[in-house]
Amino acid sequence: MYSKNVLIEKLQLAIWDACLAFACGVGATFLRHFVRVRDVSSAAQVVTHQYLGPSALLAVLVVILLRGNGLYSFAIPIQPFRSILRSVTTATIIALAATFFYRGLSYSRGTVLAFLPLCVFALWFGR
Repeated sequence: MYSKNVLIEKLQLAIWDACLAFACGVGATFLRHFVRVRDVSSAAQVVTHQYLGPSALLAVLVVILLRGNGLYSFAIPIQPFRSILRSVTTATIIALAATFFYRGLSYSRGTVLAFLPLCVFALWFGR
């Protein structure tokens, strides 16, 4: 990023990371529910808009954890892959725990597990 202000550059990185994490959440939903579907009627039963809210919350959680692991501070040299892996893994564990205890709607845990490698590689290559 080429910005004159460090705060604007950090904000641009955070928005970019949030967009990538949200896209990975939607992509994980697609991979889990629409790849290798043998029965078309079972694919029609999956309502994808139910996953948009959790994907947005997961994207915000990933950005908060990336900030907590020091990815947006330019003063300290860090290992970005390790910080990305730690942040996305923590967000995935929190999402799995939340979906386990939430009984209002049944979310696929496979979607959350597909989110992990997608998001790690998207954030790593996105930088």
